[in-house]
Amino acid sequence: MKNLRKSGWCWVLGGALVAGGAHAADATVSFAPVTAVQGGLALPKLQQPAPRLWISGQPAPAQFEQLPASGIRRVINLRPAGETPDFDEAGAAQRLGIAYRNLPIAGAGDLTLGNVRALDALLAEAPDTPTLLHCASGNRVGALMGLRAAWLQGRPLNDALAIGRAHGLASLETVVAQLLARGVQTAP
Repeated sequence: MKNLRKSGWCWVLGGALVAGGAHAADATVSFAPVTAVQGGLALPKLQQPAPRLWISGQPAPAQFEQLPASGIRRVINLRPAGETPDFDEAGAAQRLGIAYRNLPIAGAGDLTLGNVRALDALLAEAPDTPTLLHCASGNRVGALMGLRAAWLQGRPLNDALAIGRAHGLASLETVVAQLLARGVQTAP
């Protein structure tokens, strides 16, 4: 776990970042250039918003291979299989001895109370296990984490949006704000 201790960020220059708006189920896989390095873990848009939880964009296959050496023991992938047709992430995780869970969130239409509860249950399965939670860019991760903060943890709207942003919320922020303004009773 020494490799995963929270440390300063080292931003790597160059390349364009993955845009936060590609969420259609038929989107093809694209891997962002490495944009952050933390404790030996190099992934696109890497953040550590909580102990034992790292958020990132889609790891490239070679980056995924490095997860065990960096201390990651579990991956929760929010991308539908159709977004990564050339990378069998579940198979790679099994081969590497990493626990793997998939909760396919294709976009705004999947930001439902049921999916927020499903993510909460996945996070609760092994709260002390170093976990990588990712989608293509971190945007869907942030959306679900913001909704979770409000709908399941009772946080106020502004706090929930801030939590979402800390977990990668970007282009889905307007949708999340609208869902939060409606409240959990009318959440889809």
